[in-house]
Parts: sequence; C-alpha cells; structure tokens
Amino acid sequence: MIDYDLQLKVQAYLDGELPEPEAALMETCLAENREACALLQELRNTHEALCGSETGICLPESREFFWSKIERKIRAAEPSSAARPRRSWLARLQQYLVPASAVGLLGLVLVLSIGRSSAVQPGEMELVSDEMGALTFRSQSEQMTMVWLYPRTDTQVARDTLPIDLDPE
Repeated sequence: MIDYDLQLKVQAYLDGELPEPEAALMETCLAENREACALLQELRNTHEALCGSETGICLPESREFFWSKIERKIRAAEPSSAARPRRSWLARLQQYLVPASAVGLLGLVLVLSIGRSSAVQPGEMELVSDEMGALTFRSQSEQMTMVWLYPRTDTQVARDTLPIDLDPE
C-alpha cells in the first residue's frame, strides 16, 4: 500500500504541478515502485474518463444576470419594514411606562425604608421590651459611648433610660 504523501505526489506529477527537480525524482520513483506506477495509470484513466464525458452547458443569459435574478427573488421573499404592523400609541406608551413605574415603586420603597430607620436618632437606642433596662454613659473627652443592658425585676420601678454624663466638661 502506498503512503498518503506518495499518493499526493503522484497526483501532483500527473497534473504537472511538481517543479522540474521533483518531477525527475518522481520519474525514477515510478520506475522503481510498481504500486506507484499502477496508481499513476489508474489516475490517468480516471482523468481521461472524466474529461471525455463532460458536456458544455450554455446558459441563455450571462452569469451576472442569472445571479441578479436569484438576488431579486430572495429580496422579494424577505418581509419589508412596511409590512410590519404599526403599534398603537398605547402600546408604545406602555413600553416606557412599565419600566418607569417599576423604578418609581422601587424608589418609593427605598425612601419609606430609610424614613422608618431614621425614627431613632443616631446614637440613641430604642428598647422594645419592658423586661430590659438600659443605662447609657457618654464621655465626650474619650469620644466613647457605653450602653449597659440589665434585666428588670418586678420590684423595680420602670423608669426611662436617661443618659448619664459623668464628664463635668
């Protein structure tokens, strides 16, 4: 069996595509290798059979005119922009109102959540349980605030948490 590279070189030799030095080497190879010589003969027979049976086809029009007819048929089959149905003004308005209302609703929720969290001033603490008490200590000189939480007992009198400022300054 002949390797693929040799088959390609035999085909190139038959087609006259090899340069002169390689063509001379191929002739010596064909004289020594029977399989390569048989392949060359088979390729020649196939080439002659194909060349002899081809018939010329004449078109009634030029090549450019033929392809322009095909192009016109393709363009005629494509839907044009005028064929698209026009949308009503309400549908076009909805296209913009739906996203805008979603953004507005999101902004309203954000504003309401910020407003709710600002009910307690920064630095203050709100107790939600009557069972817990709180004592706050602020030191301006140390720039520190300390909150002490303690459980209230039944005997203690409920009192408001008052900040105690121990700094005389």
